[in-house]
Amino acid sequence: MEIGQFIFILVFIGFTFLFIKNFRKILRNINLGKDIDRTYNSTARWKIMTRVALGQSKMVNRPIAGFLHLLIYVGFVIIKFIATASTSCASLDKAPKLIPPVQNLLQIDSTLSTSSNGMLFLFELIVSKS
Repeated sequence: MEIGQFIFILVFIGFTFLFIKNFRKILRNINLGKDIDRTYNSTARWKIMTRVALGQSKMVNRPIAGFLHLLIYVGFVIIKFIATASTSCASLDKAPKLIPPVQNLLQIDSTLSTSSNGMLFLFELIVSKS
């Protein structure tokens, strides 16, 4: 056995030991949790969850940042929805005849998905339109 193989085996055993030790620690912490009865007031809990998760309610503390975040969030959801719907229709060989603005969004989405410089492309697009 060469020295490189021996060092590799020692390092492998060491990191396997650390992985198992940390995995057991995480498992122990998870098992510390207690079961909670969540059957009470489910309507209010769903309302809070929806407001926090979908509405990004923590962003209203800073109105300008919240508004800009909302624009990006809604734009992302719209672009991804249109791209997913278009891809689904195309995969069924029933590609829809889309109106030009929607087709432009799809072209932007495909460019952002395939380009490693997606943010640079978006910035150039904004600058060129203004």
